[in-house]
Amino acid sequence: MGLRILFSVRKPSNVRHYEPVLRALAARGHDIELVQEHLGDFDWPPFVLALATSCPNIRLGMMPTAAKTHWWELATRFRRARFYLRFFGPAYRNTPALLARARKRAPRPAVRIAEIFGEPGRKFLVRWLDMLEQSTRSAAIYHDYLRERRPDIVVLTPLVVLKTAQLDLARAAMELGIRNVFAVASWDHLSSKGELNFQPQQVMVWNEVQKREAVEFHDLKPSSIVVTGSQVFDDWFNRKPSTTREEFCARVGLRPDRPIVLYVCSSLLEGSPHERGFVVEWVKRLRTSEHRALRECGILVRPHHEHGEGWRRVRFDEYENVACWPRAGDLPIDARSKSALSRVRGRRAEYERHD
Repeated sequence: MGLRILFSVRKPSNVRHYEPVLRALAARGHDIELVQEHLGDFDWPPFVLALATSCPNIRLGMMPTAAKTHWWELATRFRRARFYLRFFGPAYRNTPALLARARKRAPRPAVRIAEIFGEPGRKFLVRWLDMLEQSTRSAAIYHDYLRERRPDIVVLTPLVVLKTAQLDLARAAMELGIRNVFAVASWDHLSSKGELNFQPQQVMVWNEVQKREAVEFHDLKPSSIVVTGSQVFDDWFNRKPSTTREEFCARVGLRPDRPIVLYVCSSLLEGSPHERGFVVEWVKRLRTSEHRALRECGILVRPHHEHGEGWRRVRFDEYENVACWPRAGDLPIDARSKSALSRVRGRRAEYERHD
């Protein structure tokens, strides 16, 4: 007999991290309600609609909105303060950008206490914030919702972002005695995002590094943590190249008889300098290198999909064998975009080595 699973994502793009898992669960006969938060005009993208169409026991829905309610806004302020305080820990001593980012969003009283009273004040403030956040009724919004849905288990991902009602849904599930799972969505979610102040029944992580982070950074019980691998990459193991090296190079504008150096752009922290200037300078340095291999190799720049528009104005016309592709970036979430990342098949180029 299949389970009734309530699978919560913060926004539709989060589905891509667990699409193979959702397909496998549906194939085994489980009934899945896939729900997203109310975050504005976020429609389900085509790849999620295709998932629901191909798996009839996956239904799409929307979580009740918690935004603008008194209790939820109050709980969010407490969480923002606690998020800021975590980056004073010894593990973050050399990450000032994370602290600066969190400081911008933290309530001013929390910032003043943290900076005036030092470590003793910060430790006291963390305990006080935990007590206050747990005393709010922000989770009560979801009690009736869960009673109506009657799930056997609630799965939440990514959960540890700064402002999300998933935390309240998780609390409600725990208060009602519903089995719950925190599914880690990305490689850095346990180290650079929010800190849990409660114990999920089960936690799914990618590897032993994340398991250690869950214990050390979030005080989670090792017995509750399961190492599963990175589900977002499951779909890539059986993929085969769809074209040859020569065909791919002709499409993007590179020479097939030269080695290719790939630069993969980043999403960047808020407030970081634009990456485009650095990449342009990096290409210039390679092309003026004393090593012939670096002067003549192919250079392929892949923009991050969140910053693709800025790359439309960048040109490398003065350099030979340099390409920016896809020019506006791309997120591999459907068959077309995944095929674009698995195109190349062919021999390794022979190239004379110069020390």
